Amino acid sequence: MEYERLGERRRGVQVPVMQILSAILLLGAIVLGMIELVKFSNTKDDLATDLTVGEIAVGGLSEEEAQARWEAIYLEQPVRLYYEDTLILLDPVNDAGFGVDSEAMLDQARAESSQEQNFWAGFWNYLWRRPVSAVRVPLKPDYDAQDRDQLREFLEVKLAGYDSDGQTPDPAAPEEPARRTYLDIDQALVLIESALRDPEPANREVILPGVVEIDEPPPPQIEAQDTGLEPLEADIRSLIDARGFTSQAGGPIVSVYVLDLETGDELGILENVAHSSVSVVKIPIMINLFRQVLLVSSEPETAYLLTESILCSNNSSSNFLIQRGGLAEGYPVENNQALRVGLRQVSCTAQEIGAERTYISAPLWVTDETLRFEAEVCRPQVAPDTTFDTRPDPYSQTTAADMGFLLTMIYDCAYNNSGLLAVYPDGDITQTECEQMIELLSGNRIDRLIELGVPLDTPVAHKNGW
Repeated sequence: MEYERLGERRRGVQVPVMQILSAILLLGAIVLGMIELVKFSNTKDDLATDLTVGEIAVGGLSEEEAQARWEAIYLEQPVRLYYEDTLILLDPVNDAGFGVDSEAMLDQARAESSQEQNFWAGFWNYLWRRPVSAVRVPLKPDYDAQDRDQLREFLEVKLAGYDSDGQTPDPAAPEEPARRTYLDIDQALVLIESALRDPEPANREVILPGVVEIDEPPPPQIEAQDTGLEPLEADIRSLIDARGFTSQAGGPIVSVYVLDLETGDELGILENVAHSSVSVVKIPIMINLFRQVLLVSSEPETAYLLTESILCSNNSSSNFLIQRGGLAEGYPVENNQALRVGLRQVSCTAQEIGAERTYISAPLWVTDETLRFEAEVCRPQVAPDTTFDTRPDPYSQTTAADMGFLLTMIYDCAYNNSGLLAVYPDGDITQTECEQMIELLSGNRIDRLIELGVPLDTPVAHKNGW
């Protein structure tokens, strides 16, 4: 038998409650911290919670979601145009060439985000649920002078038929000048460009401004006994001066070429000055197409594209026609090989016929970035008149004399058994094809320009270039 010593107590087993509780709390804090860290990391790629891009709230969204939101508003939401009593829906991308630089806006949003600048500082603010500073990124449009030209062409072509014809206000007073209402293109461009940059639907409506013009009495008609084109030239020069154009450097330039189809008399006013070809280059595109491809019923799609090119001035259709010439020579579509060959064909054909200062070395402007290239083509061997600089398109140029000459060659081929027939005697061009060209050009009815200046029964075969 054992006895405890005097004053000695039996010790029991003690549990370290405080230490265990502290460990549990510490472990819980670590787990909670890790959970919050994971949550924060999962939102790390999201944009700032108080973020506005181009006046559109995109806070807390992923970059893909934010970009889709502002592009849907700016690029897919049409601008409503009201002209007189007509509503026209303008597609920002296809009609105006309008775009947004999404990558640049995303870069700025990332740069100004506190999360992006300091991860742990952002995590600390996230833990304490501290409000983040607001980030405002302005809209960065992808819109330049070439896009503005596309918008201008849309307005001029789309609204050409809505301008009012000149009418005498009082039928009892026919001597009064006629009044004509037409679209103020320059002012319309300013209003539409402002609407394109505004995300609010109510602000994406534009009432197009019209201008009332009082026409001056027409100049006296040239009498039948007049010989040559001297009286006509005097009238044209008077009209040029009256409209504010000039034959001196430093002012707006007008080039004129006229040829009398019966007598062969011609006159020219700065007719060899180089200008941007714009859509009149579709005349040599058409000639080259007839030369390379016989338009028969087996190619209705090509015939349809040609109609769109001439009558609707459609650039995409014209590019397909250029490419069609390259395909006829066996070149593939891949890497734009057929299109490059077609550009060379059009330029060489124009100069071969006699339009010595005309060429096109790049596809006509569309929104497809893969078509922004320059091909090796026949370059003019005859220099244009350098007295004046109209700042012509470096990829597509012509002169008034060149275009007048091409139209004359088509006419002589159709009616005089010469012209293009003399250039291509081996059947590349036929008289029937030239007649078809004139018939097609005669269908280009816009009820403006030269159509208003000739007697009603005068056929007008032309291609406007705007």
